Amino acid sequence: MYGQQKSFDKAIFVLYHALEKDQHNPRLLTDLATSHLGRFYAESNPEDLKQGRKLLESAVRYSPDAADAHYKLAISHYYLQEYGKAWGYLHKSISKDKGIAVMVPAWVTVDHRQIGYRD
Repeated sequence: MYGQQKSFDKAIFVLYHALEKDQHNPRLLTDLATSHLGRFYAESNPEDLKQGRKLLESAVRYSPDAADAHYKLAISHYYLQEYGKAWGYLHKSISKDKGIAVMVPAWVTVDHRQIGYRD
């Protein structure tokens, strides 16, 4: 709710509080990472990207088939200028849920050889 209202600080506070009680919940980890990504879009603080990435890496450890977590990892790595990793996570997300291909941003049209990704 707070994330939808762009109250990212409140959302992050509430979600961290919930995470204390359920540290291995991949949906909660992904929601918290999404709030960090939202705050990054609003404030451009790279620490939010790094924290979001860390949370998403935990989410995919607990739920390896979570396409949305892989997709958000792709976004995080892209903004951190880790293009090869971004490409890899994007492919993982699409392999887990073909519907994600509809949401793919324009940056994926870049020739994957230019960003160092190899199949």
